[in-house]
Amino acid sequence: ARIMQETVNFLRRLQIGDLLEIIGTGSNRLSRLLSAIHIGDYVSFYLAIVRGVDPTPIEGISMLKKEIWRKNKT
Repeated sequence: ARIMQETVNFLRRLQIGDLLEIIGTGSNRLSRLLSAIHIGDYVSFYLAIVRGVDPTPIEGISMLKKEIWRKNKT
């Protein structure tokens, strides 16, 4: 829950408009997590292509990981 809240706060600071929660499917926690990741990856890749953006750089994700790491160190 804490990482999810940090992610939401991070996206709001980037002035991301609407947020949509993806709920994975499956019979256990791991399968639900992996299906949600799969959907998120597909949507991210598709939107990059549609917008004419190279989908390979992940600067935003790297920034988020650094921030979560920094806050969890304390």
